[in-house]
Amino acid sequence: MENFEKNWRKLVNLVAL
Repeated sequence: MENFEKNWRKLVNLVAL
């Protein structure tokens, strides 16, 4: 489930934009 956290962070970064 480590990938989940990485994916979530990627989504957050995209949304942050």
